[in-house]
Amino acid sequence: MNNLARQLKLGGSTLALVAITTIAPAMAQAAKSNTPGAGGVEEVTVTGTSIRGVAPVGANVITVGPQEIQKQGGATLDEILKQVPSLSNMGQVGQGQHNSTYFSPNIHQLGGSASGSTLVIMDGLRFPLGGTSHSQPDPSIIPAVAIQRVEVLADGSSSIYGSDAVAGVINFITRDSYDGLLVQAEGGGADDYVKYNLSALMGSSWQGGQVMFAIQHSYISDIQMATRVSTQNFIPQGGTNQRSFNCSPASIQPAGSSVIYPSATATSTLVNAQANAPCDLIYGDYVPKETRDNMMAKVSQSFGNLTISATGLFANRKDVTYSSAGTISATAFGTGAQANPFYINPPGVLATSQTVRYDFGPLIPPNIAPQGASTMYGNVNLRYRFDKGFLDGWEANAWVVTAQNNSYADTYNGFCNACALLALNGTTNTGGSTTATPIVGTTIIPTQLPLTSTNALDVWNPVGSNRTSAATIKSLTSLNSTTSQIDSFTQFKVGANGPLFDLPAGPVKAAIGAEAVSYATVQKVTKTNATGPSSYGSAFSVFHFPRSVRSVFGEIDVPVISPEMDVPLINKFEVDISGRYDNYSDVGDTSNPKFAADWTVIPGFKLRGSYSTSFVAPQTDSIGDPTQAYRAAYGGASLFSTPTSFSTALYPGVAGVLPGCAAGAATCQVGTASTQGITVQRGIGPSAQPQKGNGWTLGVDMAPTFLPGFSANITLFDAHFKGAVTSPNSSVRANVPSLTRLFQICPTGCSAALVAATLAPYPTLNSAPPTTAYVIDDASQNNILNLRAQGLDIAINYDFDTNFGHFSLGTAITEFLKYDISFGYPVEGPSYSLLNTDGQTSQFPQIQHQSRTSIGWSEGPWSLDLFMNFTAGYRNFATPALPLTRDANGNPNGGGDPVQAYATFDVHAAYDFEDGLLGGDQIYITMTNIAGSHPPFYNSQGQASITGTDDLVTNLIGRLTVVGIRAKF
Repeated sequence: MNNLARQLKLGGSTLALVAITTIAPAMAQAAKSNTPGAGGVEEVTVTGTSIRGVAPVGANVITVGPQEIQKQGGATLDEILKQVPSLSNMGQVGQGQHNSTYFSPNIHQLGGSASGSTLVIMDGLRFPLGGTSHSQPDPSIIPAVAIQRVEVLADGSSSIYGSDAVAGVINFITRDSYDGLLVQAEGGGADDYVKYNLSALMGSSWQGGQVMFAIQHSYISDIQMATRVSTQNFIPQGGTNQRSFNCSPASIQPAGSSVIYPSATATSTLVNAQANAPCDLIYGDYVPKETRDNMMAKVSQSFGNLTISATGLFANRKDVTYSSAGTISATAFGTGAQANPFYINPPGVLATSQTVRYDFGPLIPPNIAPQGASTMYGNVNLRYRFDKGFLDGWEANAWVVTAQNNSYADTYNGFCNACALLALNGTTNTGGSTTATPIVGTTIIPTQLPLTSTNALDVWNPVGSNRTSAATIKSLTSLNSTTSQIDSFTQFKVGANGPLFDLPAGPVKAAIGAEAVSYATVQKVTKTNATGPSSYGSAFSVFHFPRSVRSVFGEIDVPVISPEMDVPLINKFEVDISGRYDNYSDVGDTSNPKFAADWTVIPGFKLRGSYSTSFVAPQTDSIGDPTQAYRAAYGGASLFSTPTSFSTALYPGVAGVLPGCAAGAATCQVGTASTQGITVQRGIGPSAQPQKGNGWTLGVDMAPTFLPGFSANITLFDAHFKGAVTSPNSSVRANVPSLTRLFQICPTGCSAALVAATLAPYPTLNSAPPTTAYVIDDASQNNILNLRAQGLDIAINYDFDTNFGHFSLGTAITEFLKYDISFGYPVEGPSYSLLNTDGQTSQFPQIQHQSRTSIGWSEGPWSLDLFMNFTAGYRNFATPALPLTRDANGNPNGGGDPVQAYATFDVHAAYDFEDGLLGGDQIYITMTNIAGSHPPFYNSQGQASITGTDDLVTNLIGRLTVVGIRAKF
């Protein structure tokens, strides 16, 4: 609480007052919600309905307009969306690809490691997908200057749009036209961090037609880990020591000894326990360097009642990440055929072999990992509006949409683990086995014997006196790999909407339509086969994932009561029913209805509600390539070396037998240096099925006539996501009873037959298996995750004029009331609550309360906006220092480290030139995290490395200042 108090104080007295005021100042992003009295319905005809001229019934659409976008200080749409509390990635960096989620935002934190639940569309149509695993959309391919508004609908919408819309829809609506030329330039930075953005918007209109062109170039520098993290020993902060025994020079554990010498010259020893690990591994980038170039063009022409329009988009992104050079934990020999000529025992030790744990960071350069994508998108729309006959008022549309994304993720001159092992003990096996092969189904056994001063690796001496030859050092950086993925789709869609007939309350309107979509994904992977340098030890794989979808949909909107009917306490009542049928070539068919109603009690006071079922089709690579044992680019077999604690009660016969696991111990660990194993991963296979959801909402919208400028929207939501595709982290697989079938512990070592059967589907290994495997960890994708979230979305706004200018106050809050999780589908295992925690799922936090509050002022050419971003305290359920407690089913029900609440403050100031040479131009400054507040301590590994912070919730950028100019011609 003391830290939070300091943050509030540093934020300035004005913002502290804003934070505690009962007027609940408004968040600019929610300022244009669809509320009674908020204006016409044309603004929300795209999102949540197929009927022109009808606002979505039973739902509240939050609109982020151009002015709100300008105030956020983000160069890309991904950065801008990080400001929205109802999206799961609020507070994240918004730079670089995070795990397998690409850049796709998710509403209400619903999803798994391979499945989102939020549909991202552009102008109401499907969006290009990208990434090298589990394809997702990247909104930032759209030039931000081309955005007219962003609409967020937090309600199930598969009845309108089909797959992905379980939690809701985010619709990026682009400008149709622009007259003139707008140029924008901005730049700035934080400590050891630079960014800039250049964009232009130009266009022209004429009788019946218009054209618009937008272009954007942005650059964001990397942030090196060493500038943000000083140590990985978090004991002083109340955490654990997360340093490593991988050191330079290497730490030494002589054969037959349980203790570790910090180096070959050390005379004292350390107990082999994580708390004693002495070395930090602070290398590489916290976030990557990123460059983007986006272009977009739109043109339309009307010929009487017929309008033809077209959109084209091209985008290119390139990220470059520098990462740790690499480490090894392996056996080195001092005598015999595999003797290393540089072998040194600590003083007084006579062992003929030892386990060395070495950090290559000081010896070789960091790994370089460029990744990026190029995207092409185009659509053509023919629209005809009928103005006579029985179709009067109807509109017919036909669309053709096509897109292709080429993504890649490469490693150049990376660390070659097999080369290091060959130079250390003459084999590619950590234990030095001369009989184990890294290529399943063959008798290939790479060796490099004898070891001499010209080909051996010296891990015993520091860099200044290290005796490794230049040729051997060069071989250590000989790993080159590439993963490329082509995602393409072609969509044909037709639809019509208009009035059917009149009721006393008004016209009944309907929409019908059909569409056909063909998807194709091709993954190409070139990687090491763990036999040595890439130049002569690589494997090439190609995976194909086709899919076709056929759909029909319909919607009817019925006005039951209108204001003219003078019904007491029912000023207006409206019902909307929609439904959709989808047939997938790979996962079968699904039907999803939605029922919604609006009840306006009096003008300015509306009650609303909805019920819907929705679904998400599994990503095609989550199913896997049926011609290759349902594998995909992300899959493979590799060494399991992640220290993972487990409850011995779930594994009878393990305690007292597994190395390091004492008899009677309640918890033990596998994945340590002495209990390594094998982890495998592939797709779901032929049993894959749609991920299903259902949900309901109840809400109230207020815009009282006696208080002009005030509006409030409160929505109670309940969403249930069943059979979501995911691969839980190893801690979850090891400790959730319904998943222990995926985590097989062999206390005396897994048999050769079991190891062979496990590795059989994988032609090559990502890394060499251990000499003895104590665990078989199946990290394959599965329809196994079930989530249920319930909570409140609240947006309150108040705009008013005074003698001192115009003021805007507001807040947007997401408050979760429930977040339950279970594993197993269709038969669910016992559920347990993750409310107000993070760490049990690898992609999305389950924070109970997040909000963004603002106060804005404008007078003449001046404007000033202040923001407060607030995340309430929660608990660390990942790898906490305070152990988790568990219920009778073995599921966590308490414990974990408390993570402090966190507040940051932003400011945006602008001056608009009203006349003269600069008339119509604007200069501005945006500062985020103006107090430079450091995120609260979090005792777990972050997105990039061990940082001591939770970068699913916060970031380490610090105070960021951006200045810019917008010039109109």
